[in-house]
Amino acid sequence: QKNMDSVKKYDEERREMYSRTDKEIEEVKEYEQRRVKMLKQELEDKIEGLEEDKTALTSELNELREKTQLMEVKAEKLQREARQYERLKLDDVEDAKTALEAKYKATVEDLMAKMQTL
Repeated sequence: QKNMDSVKKYDEERREMYSRTDKEIEEVKEYEQRRVKMLKQELEDKIEGLEEDKTALTSELNELREKTQLMEVKAEKLQREARQYERLKLDDVEDAKTALEAKYKATVEDLMAKMQTL
């Protein structure tokens, strides 16, 4: 009888131990599942934040491209205006040179005429 009681007690302790172990395993599983959900949510939040950043950066990049195109157009316009100004300046110089040559020629002719009268 004593031996049977020992065996029963041992069996009972074993069942209790396994029961406790099963319960602990279940608690660990639940904890890990909560942890996985939390980590998954964190990742989803980070992904969402990165997508928002990507959208903002894409928008900013497009704005910069537009500004670059406008600046290129302005630069081309300024280059055309500068070339036109240079041509006008050269034309003015040519006109002034022609006027001075005409004045010089008239002065020389006038002097020649005066010398002949002397």
